[in-house]
Amino acid sequence: MEIGRRQTLTVARATPVGLFLTDGKDDVLLPRKYVNRDTPPGTEIEVFLYLDGEERPVATTERPLAEVGEVAAMRCVSSGPGGAFMDWGLEKDLLVPMAEQRGPIRPGEPRVVWVGLDAASGRLYGSARLDRHLSLAPPDLAGKKVRALPYARHDHGVMCAVDGRYLGMLFDNESPTPRPLGQAFDAYARKVRDDGRVALSLTPIGYEAAMGEAPALLERLRVAGGFLPFNDATPPETIRREFGLSKSSFKRLIGTLQREGRLTIESHGIRAA
Repeated sequence: MEIGRRQTLTVARATPVGLFLTDGKDDVLLPRKYVNRDTPPGTEIEVFLYLDGEERPVATTERPLAEVGEVAAMRCVSSGPGGAFMDWGLEKDLLVPMAEQRGPIRPGEPRVVWVGLDAASGRLYGSARLDRHLSLAPPDLAGKKVRALPYARHDHGVMCAVDGRYLGMLFDNESPTPRPLGQAFDAYARKVRDDGRVALSLTPIGYEAAMGEAPALLERLRVAGGFLPFNDATPPETIRREFGLSKSSFKRLIGTLQREGRLTIESHGIRAA
C-alpha cells in the first residue's frame, strides 16, 4: 500500500467501525462515515491513504487536490509556530512546515504547494519551496504545449510549475497582463535553458505548434457562420487577445489553411471554404 496515493483495494471484511480493505497482504481501515456497511467482501474501492492523528494508516474516499509528487493551489486554514495547515480536500489538513515556506503563510491565503512524503515517518507534508522539489526539464520539451501553474513573483515575470514536474518562468514580455498566482493556464515551452528551466510563451512555437491551432480556428469559423473579421492586416495585440497566437504564427496558420483550400483570406477577414 502506498501512503499519499489513490489506489484500488478490495473489501476484506465489515466491522462496526468501518470496512477493512486489503491489497492481498496488508489491511487498512476505511472508516464507516465513508462507506455503506453492507458493501460485500470482494468489492473494489478506490481510496487515498494517509496517516491519521495517531500515525496509523487510514483510507478515505475523499480526493485530495494533489498526491505525493504533485502540486496544487491550496488555501491556508490556520498557522502557528509549527507551520501552516492547508486545505487540500481531506478532513486532515496538510502541514507546510516553516522550513518549507517561501515567506509566512497566513490563514486565508492561497499557495501553490508540492506534496511530499517523509520516508522515515510516513507522514505527508507540503512545501511552497517548489524549486527544491521540481525537476529540470528535458531538452525535447521545447516547442510543446504545457500546463503552467504560477507560484511566485519574480523581478522579470512569474515562476511556474510546468506540467506539475518542471521549473519554469513566464517573463513579463511574454504576457500582456500579470498571471494570478495559483491559476493554471495553457502555455508553450519556448525554450529549455541550459540550467534545465523552461522559458514559457503564451503563443505556439514553430510551424507544427501553430498548425495545432487549426482545428480551434476552423471550429470558431463554423460557429461564427463562416466568417471572422481577422486577417494578416489585423493588429498583433488583437490577434494575441482573440487567438492566443503571435501575428507571425497567425499569418502562417491562415496562409497554410488557404493553400489547403480550407478557408480564403479576404480584405476584411477570413471565410470558410
